[in-house]
Amino acid sequence: MLNMEPPDGESGGGSVASSCVSVRIVRTEEQTSLMMQRFTAYVIEVNDFGRCSEASHRYGDFETLHKALLTECPGLHLPPMPPKGVDGTDVAVVATRKVELEKLMRAMLGSPEVLMEKQLHLWKFLNLSNPTVIASRFVCVPRSRGNTLRTLAKLVEPKYKDDVYRLGHPAVLDLLMEGLRELRGGGMDSGHWSQQSESRVAICKLLSGALGGSDEARARLIQADVIAQLLGLVERDEFALDDARIALNVIVAREAEKLDTILAGFLRRGGLSQLAVLATRAKCQEFVAKLL
Repeated sequence: MLNMEPPDGESGGGSVASSCVSVRIVRTEEQTSLMMQRFTAYVIEVNDFGRCSEASHRYGDFETLHKALLTECPGLHLPPMPPKGVDGTDVAVVATRKVELEKLMRAMLGSPEVLMEKQLHLWKFLNLSNPTVIASRFVCVPRSRGNTLRTLAKLVEPKYKDDVYRLGHPAVLDLLMEGLRELRGGGMDSGHWSQQSESRVAICKLLSGALGGSDEARARLIQADVIAQLLGLVERDEFALDDARIALNVIVAREAEKLDTILAGFLRRGGLSQLAVLATRAKCQEFVAKLL
């Protein structure tokens, strides 16, 4: 696991984890143990924010996971394990188990209690790393967002260059834009997850990572008027300029050939009035002049 320790968070109010992590049993394989006993391995395809890998487990591994989660999460409601049967390699038994075990894993991914469970039993079972844990909790467990936001921002660090792609997932992008809009127009007493210490810089860093991660993510954010929202932060507080620049500079660098068109669209949608306001503020005058 990467050195990106998931913080303990609150459970409750989760959405279905399959929006960012999904599983399906794609095949079964008959294998032989070290004791020369035949058994069936269930090969799980794991979709991790759009990238797929495989994990292979036998029936007993699922049973161990099931028991561990019920122990760690008192009151947790999961579907029961399929019956053991007499022969774990019997075709009919395997076919039934394949369906039931897949349903069981999906139920686990849909449970906030399982997603927030401290021992990370399900995540380890699926061979998923801590960046996946953090990003999934951020998306799927609303009450955890305040705790996971700053940890999630670590994905923009160079050592996580292979993990930053998760920030470009539509579910993550939509939440970052939600947080940005709340910072622009909401109050500190709103109770929103974005209204906390250092959340502004964290959201701007995450947006910079998403903007630089892929053309698709950048196009989605530009279409969502990310430029106007970022400058809206600066309208509200000119000292937000340094944070907003983190993300705006990525757009300037990555969209150099299209920048005139992008800025023209921004100005048509009311950007000119925003820049007029910013031009009256000493801290922002140089920035506005360079932008135009």
